[in-house]
Amino acid sequence: MASNASAETLRLGGSGSTTVLAKLLAEAYSKKYPQDTVTVSPALGTSGGIKALNAKAVDIALASRPLNDAERKSGLTGLEFARTPLVMAVANSNPLNDIGHAHLAKLYGSPNPIWPDGARARLVLRPKDDTDTKIVAGFSPEVAKAVEIALARPGGPARWWPPRMRTRSTPYSGCPARLVRPRWRRLSPTSVP
Repeated sequence: MASNASAETLRLGGSGSTTVLAKLLAEAYSKKYPQDTVTVSPALGTSGGIKALNAKAVDIALASRPLNDAERKSGLTGLEFARTPLVMAVANSNPLNDIGHAHLAKLYGSPNPIWPDGARARLVLRPKDDTDTKIVAGFSPEVAKAVEIALARPGGPARWWPPRMRTRSTPYSGCPARLVRPRWRRLSPTSVP
């Protein structure tokens, strides 16, 4: 893309979990090649980014999962450039220090989830086809069943993160399962079944 002769524009769009990193890479590229322009669309989701690529609305689709068979057969090629962590987090005031698959399944499978101290648990779950939801469901068959129950429950776990929280989250805006900030702390995964 870099050319001293003429300016070029590169358009990126796709998964929200890659947006912050893509913007940082775009800034670094623009410093090195100021004649070129790199734009990063707001989060479209992986499938939205791939559709935008096929429609020529973006030049590079940002995906948070490998391409599926149909996408590869259509001529698309994937290149892994980074990995982002999936983190379970609780408020600092929560006494829980770690969580196992059985406990996670109990939380998501319960119509009224509570923490070990009896406090109500406010769970966040992304939409069914979201990569983060698929990763969580893949932890164990019990967690997969609990996630299915939670998604089907009317008024179940929140499936989005309020905009006021997205702007204060660091470093992964819009990704509640990846939110780690001073008022929150990560849970250590355990092998407790």
